[in-house]
Amino acid sequence: MPRPHIEPYDERPTPFKRMTLPGFGKGMHYKMLSMDTDTGACSLLVKFESGYKLPPGMSYSELEMFVVSGSVTYGDTTYGEGYYFLIPPGVSMPQMTVKRGAKVIMFYNYGEPSFIPSDEDHPLAERHRLSIINSMEDLAWVQGNRIVPSVASGCMLKLLKYDIHTEAHTFLYCMTPGFSQDNISYHDCCEESYHIWGTSWMMQFGDLPTGGYFWRPPYINHGAFASKNGIIAIGRTDAHLHNYFHHNPWTTQKENADRAVGERLLGLDPKTGINIYVRIGRYGPMAQLGESSEEEKPKFASLRKGQSIESITLEEAIDLFKLPRQVGQFENKVVTVAIGRFGPYVRHDSKFVSLGEYDPMTIELDACIELIEAKRKSDAEKHIHTFDEEEPTIQVLHGRWGPYIKVEKTNYKIPKDVEAEDLDRAQCLVIMENQPKKKGKAKPKAKAKPKAKKK
Repeated sequence: MPRPHIEPYDERPTPFKRMTLPGFGKGMHYKMLSMDTDTGACSLLVKFESGYKLPPGMSYSELEMFVVSGSVTYGDTTYGEGYYFLIPPGVSMPQMTVKRGAKVIMFYNYGEPSFIPSDEDHPLAERHRLSIINSMEDLAWVQGNRIVPSVASGCMLKLLKYDIHTEAHTFLYCMTPGFSQDNISYHDCCEESYHIWGTSWMMQFGDLPTGGYFWRPPYINHGAFASKNGIIAIGRTDAHLHNYFHHNPWTTQKENADRAVGERLLGLDPKTGINIYVRIGRYGPMAQLGESSEEEKPKFASLRKGQSIESITLEEAIDLFKLPRQVGQFENKVVTVAIGRFGPYVRHDSKFVSLGEYDPMTIELDACIELIEAKRKSDAEKHIHTFDEEEPTIQVLHGRWGPYIKVEKTNYKIPKDVEAEDLDRAQCLVIMENQPKKKGKAKPKAKAKPKAKKK
């Protein structure tokens, strides 16, 4: 099964166990921090005894290792506290020796711990991905606001690994003394952390001290946070990290997941008994009446200005389906108000006029007529000529950047030395004919056919 939620866990009282898996030899002890029992992937705190040796070899699982205390030596090079290793599967490492003992964190990704003695890489090994970093000296701390939405100031990061395929990443992070953040967050990804030094406090789980660890599945509430004296920790995610912030500590994983994907079930429509949802649609937040999977298509209504998926109530969503709303007649034609892709509008005689700041739920007929007549006046001021005695219809109009000619959906510039008011149809056609054509992308040249070989 996938790793369960483990939080908080203080590993210090737990005794080390002797490593008995094949190949690792004597002098290696471990504490299991978390494990996926389906794949064997796991996170371990490992203690090497003084004099421990491991011959050249490789693992069938990707290994990330961080030196917590002491030092380890690969070949002729010694790596002390703060060194980080990313060792891809199948990459052979030189003999490892531990002179005076060491503690390391080992993350086995995608499979169980394994060691195969070999002084050569596996044929499929990706040695170019091998990475060894002195995290204390080779990298500078960067502000936590590199991740957006961002945590409060005072949380800083050092990126150790980034997977371009999954967007999983491994990083050091610190909370500076006095750090605090008063909201609650959750993520779409799993995350884990081990406290190298220092104590942090979290509202749901209390103190996490030096040696504290957690494995947190997606959509688990955590926060508010604080640290009196600061901390340094190593953290990891298995996918892109996005902070969803809120202030309700009682929401469930299911509720958080629905909110993260932009969908929330509000309840039943009292008239039809059908579910009403709010979610993100193609043109923004909207309400949905009915199920997408059913034969009868659901109805949709855009959320109004000031409404949000997180806060809208069932009653407010029901009101949205009262639109479109007929407010009366003008010039013997129906006047309708609704909310569309670009906001609230009034429709009359197949023409659309923006409602501006008017509320579509309360606007009356008189205000709609004022908007319709104002739009007519604006259009009339824009109009200069219409030549519709034959096809195509040609219009000469005032535009933002000066007069122009419009034919269907195509616009043509009028030369600056020509008076738009003096144009006739024939002159418009000449301007259109002489209009410079827009440059398109050049078509790729066809490849030359290979010459036939002489027999």
